[in-house]
Amino acid sequence: MAAAAEWKSRQDSNNALINGASVCLFANMMVKPDTCLGSNYSLSTNPYGIASAFNVPPGSYQVLIRAQLNKTTTIQLLDTI
Repeated sequence: MAAAAEWKSRQDSNNALINGASVCLFANMMVKPDTCLGSNYSLSTNPYGIASAFNVPPGSYQVLIRAQLNKTTTIQLLDTI
């Protein structure tokens, strides 16, 4: 049965949620640290810092988040979800 996946952004140094971050889910665990190429799901956070995907099959996923903060690109790779 498919489910929904939701990711809520961390706060930046000004305690603001991160709007417009790219969030990519990888089922194949072949994550490249600088691109979403090959991801199973590619999302963006909304103004509330939330990215959602529906009909995501149960399983383990690697999550890659890319965000533009203060004219600097921040890349963060989270643990398996």
